[in-house]
Amino acid sequence: MKTKITLFLAALIMATGFTSCEKAELLLQKIILNQLITSSTWVVDSYSEAGTELKTEFAAYTFQFNKNGTVNAASTTGTVTGNWKEDLVARTIYSSFATGTPALQKLNNTWHVTDAAQDYIVASATTASGTAYLKLVKQK
Repeated sequence: MKTKITLFLAALIMATGFTSCEKAELLLQKIILNQLITSSTWVVDSYSEAGTELKTEFAAYTFQFNKNGTVNAASTTGTVTGNWKEDLVARTIYSSFATGTPALQKLNNTWHVTDAAQDYIVASATTASGTAYLKLVKQK
């Protein structure tokens, strides 16, 4: 009986250790993603909704994601501040602009990241008119 309890406790400690390692790895990924997104200004390289390319609606904007969870959409007419949040487990980025142009309102969604690298992010979201696709690239 003592052996079974010892084995159970050892298994429990190992399982807890693996969970802690997974949490540490997830935290490290979050820090890296946060650093990547907040280290540069981004522009919309493409945006399509229900098969229609609408990139020109975003031509005037640059986006700066901040570590405090805000995002600034800057254009020649001013800056609109919204919010953003990443979920590494779900591989999503949520963005929301309470005010702004209809173009900025199109970004109010949970975006499922389908591809990403150091200089771009590709994502999709479900909208009322179908699936929207977004590609952000670092501003040069």
